[in-house]
Amino acid sequence: SRKAETCWRFGGPEMRPNGFYRRNLDFVRSLGVPVVAHGVNLSVGTNHPADEGRFSRWLDWIAQTHGDFNFLWYSDHFGQTIIGEEFVALPMPTPLDDERMEKMRARLDRLAGVVGRVGLETTAMPFWLGDPESEPAALTRATAGHHIVLDLHNLHVMGLSGGLDPSAFVAGLPLERVVEIHLSGGSLSDPEWLPSRTQWP
Repeated sequence: SRKAETCWRFGGPEMRPNGFYRRNLDFVRSLGVPVVAHGVNLSVGTNHPADEGRFSRWLDWIAQTHGDFNFLWYSDHFGQTIIGEEFVALPMPTPLDDERMEKMRARLDRLAGVVGRVGLETTAMPFWLGDPESEPAALTRATAGHHIVLDLHNLHVMGLSGGLDPSAFVAGLPLERVVEIHLSGGSLSDPEWLPSRTQWP
C-alpha cells in the first residue's frame, strides 16, 4: 500500500513526481508485486463549487500515478480535507444527509473512472455533523457501487473519544464490500502537554 500524495511535490496549482516517486516505482517493478494506493487529501466529501478545479487536477495526478503503478485499487477517506476553500489537512466530518452522500458518491464515481476499483475508509472523526449512529448507513450510501476500507483502529479511537460503539458500527456496514482492513494506528497522548490534561487516543 502506498499513499500517493507522498510521491508528489506540491508547487502552487501544479504537482510533479518527487524523488520518492521514481524510487518507489523502481522498487515495485523490481519485485513485480501489485500495489494499492491510499490517499488523504482527495476530499471526496467537499461540496463547494470553488473546489471543482482542484478536484479535477487531483484526479489528473492520480491518473498519472496510476499509469505508472497500475494500482489494484485506490482509496481515500470518508470526510473532507477542504472545507469551503480552506485546506485543513486531516479528514473532517461532512453532513450525513442524503444529498451530501449522493454528491460524495458522484465524486467517488469520477475517481473510479480513473482507477477502476475505489473505496472510502472509515475515518476517526473528531466530532460529527449529525447522529454518529447514522454514519454506517451514510458511508454505505456514499460508497454505493464501490468499496469500503475498514479501519478498525479508527473505530476504536472513536469509541474511546466519542462514545461510538465500534461493534454496532461494523454491524451496520455491508461487509461484503470491504476490500481492505487497517489494524494499527496511533497511541495514547501524554496528558501533560494537553491544555485539558485529559488523555485522548
